[in-house]
Amino acid sequence: MSQMTQHLLHAKSRQRKYQLRHERAGLCIACSRPAASGTLFCELHRRKRNLRNREMLRKLFKRKLRYLHAESYKFTERKAHVKGGYISRIECEGVKKSD
Repeated sequence: MSQMTQHLLHAKSRQRKYQLRHERAGLCIACSRPAASGTLFCELHRRKRNLRNREMLRKLFKRKLRYLHAESYKFTERKAHVKGGYISRIECEGVKKSD
């Protein structure tokens, strides 16, 4: 293999290296908080992603109704407090704050 081909096989962006490093360390791949068990994201980013995916699929399949008791609808971004550019804690229905 040539030098260029070898380089392209191992080429990764800085963002992907960051994600892999956080995944190995058990941290959220979007921020530096601990990942929820069985996922790559912390609880906040897991819920945000869940809600975004649900709404995207509703639009794709042209669904009108919502199951409002679903976990993703109990979470809203306005309930997460932002402090210094970082979201400091989650206050959601069914999620207790841990001090």
